[in-house]
Amino acid sequence: MAMPSVFCFMSFLLQFLGDVWPFLLVLTPLVFFHELGHYLVARYVGVKIDVFSIGFGPEIFGWHDRLGTRWKVSWIPLGGYVKMHGDADVSSRPEQDLSPEVLAQTMHGKTPLQRMAISFAGPLANYILAVVCFAFIFLVRGVDQWDCVIQAPVPQSPAFEAGLQKDDRIVAVNNQSVSTFHDIVRHVRQDEGQSLLLHIERQEATQDIVIEREKLAAFGGRLGIMPARSFVERVNPFQAVSMAFGRVVSLSVDIAANIWGMLTGKVSSEGMGGVLMIGKMARDVSLSGFFPLVIFLAILSVSLGFFNLLPIPMLDGGHILLCVAELVMGKKLSEAFVEWFFRVGFVLIIMLFLFTTWNDSKRLGIITFFQRMFA
Repeated sequence: MAMPSVFCFMSFLLQFLGDVWPFLLVLTPLVFFHELGHYLVARYVGVKIDVFSIGFGPEIFGWHDRLGTRWKVSWIPLGGYVKMHGDADVSSRPEQDLSPEVLAQTMHGKTPLQRMAISFAGPLANYILAVVCFAFIFLVRGVDQWDCVIQAPVPQSPAFEAGLQKDDRIVAVNNQSVSTFHDIVRHVRQDEGQSLLLHIERQEATQDIVIEREKLAAFGGRLGIMPARSFVERVNPFQAVSMAFGRVVSLSVDIAANIWGMLTGKVSSEGMGGVLMIGKMARDVSLSGFFPLVIFLAILSVSLGFFNLLPIPMLDGGHILLCVAELVMGKKLSEAFVEWFFRVGFVLIIMLFLFTTWNDSKRLGIITFFQRMFA
C-alpha cells in the first residue's frame, strides 16, 4: 500500500508545482508595483532606501544602484518589501538611538503627512496598475455588451405577466432610448418605485408595455428578463480609462461589502481564499489565454491594494492609522504602544494566513488527500 501512496504524493506534488509558475507570474508584478509606489514617494520626500526586495528570505541575486539601494530577488516569493534607512526590520519599526543626520534620511524623521503618503503610495500603485490593465483590455479587445433583445421572461415575473416575449427588443424605458441591456438595468434602478413604460419592437411592429410598480416591488424590483445575445463595443482611449476606473471602484465596493458581510455574519468566511487558491486560479486563468490573465491580474491588484489599506497593524493601513492618531494627538506615540501595535498586527496576519490556508486546503482537497494517504 506504500507504493500507491508515493505515486499519489508525487502526482499531488507535480500538480502543486504546476500552480507555482502562474502564481509567480501574477504575484511578481503586483508586488513590484506596490513596492515601487512606496519607493518613489519615499525617495521624493528624501528618505534613503537600503533594500528593494521581491520575495523574503535569503537573496538569490541582486545589485546596488548608484544611490546605494540594494535591488534583489529572494527565495520566498510570497511578497516583497522596501527597507528604508533606519528601519529595524521590514515592518518599518525604527532603530534605536539614531543621530539627527541619519534621522533626517529616515521615514521616522518625516512629518505624519509625509509618512502617510509613503504608506498610501503602495496601494495606490496597485490601483493604478489595475486601471491600466482594465483600460488596456477595453481598448484592445473592446467591451462585452449585451443586446436589448431578451430571452423568454421568467415565469410569473412582472415582464412575463405584462406580455413580454422571447426575442422582443426593448428600445426605450420611460421614453429614454436604450442601446444595451446595461442601459435597461440602469433605468430600472433609477426609476425604482415607479411603473415602467417599455417601448418594444416585435416582428417589425412596435408597441408599448406598462410594468406596474406593485408587481415590480413584489418581484424585488426586477423585471425578470435576461439578454439573448452579446456584442463587442469598441471604445476610445478616454472611454477605456473611464470605464476602467469605474470597474476598479465597483470591485472595491464589492470587496468592502464582502468584508462587512463576514464581520456581520451575513457572508460565510469559508469563502476567503489565500495563496494556494490564488495559485490554483492563476493556473486555471493562464490556460484560458492572455486577456483573461490580464483581467485576473487587475482584479488581484485591486484586492491587494484594498487589503493593504485595512487598518491592521503591519499593513499600510495600520501605518496610516498611526499617522492619523499622531496628527489628532499632536505628538508622537510612545514606543511601547507602537511595539504592542505591531505585535498585535503580526499575530493577526499569521492567524489570517493560517485561516485562509486551511480554507484553501479544504476547497482544493488537500486535507482529504492526506487523510486518505495516511489512513
